[in-house]
Amino acid sequence: YKAAFLSAFSPAKDVQGNELYIVGVSVEKPTDKEARKKADDIVILYKQILIDISKIPVPPSAVSVHLTFLNSFSAYVSAIDSIRTLSVDPVLAAVVLQNYQSIQVNSVSAAQSLAVYFATYHI
Repeated sequence: YKAAFLSAFSPAKDVQGNELYIVGVSVEKPTDKEARKKADDIVILYKQILIDISKIPVPPSAVSVHLTFLNSFSAYVSAIDSIRTLSVDPVLAAVVLQNYQSIQVNSVSAAQSLAVYFATYHI
């Protein structure tokens, strides 16, 4: 399970820089096609990671921690995606920005719980 999970999540290491900063640049410079493409690529990559992780066979002992991670990472991806719409829907983007830190903290906490699971079960 751990190997499959890490393999599915490994493309995330290809993201260079802070996602929020990259998305922010694309919002600040809406005519900058390169900035927009970088932001789009991050969201596309993270959505694919979610799909890949959701297809991994999960041992019964890991179901809860796996679902917690999926839900928190999904919220994180959704937040990044929503921030990209700042110029289209400023109210939604403002709400997401306000909640971004707690969404990010939840994602980190879920990842830490998964690491604890791997260590506990010596996977």
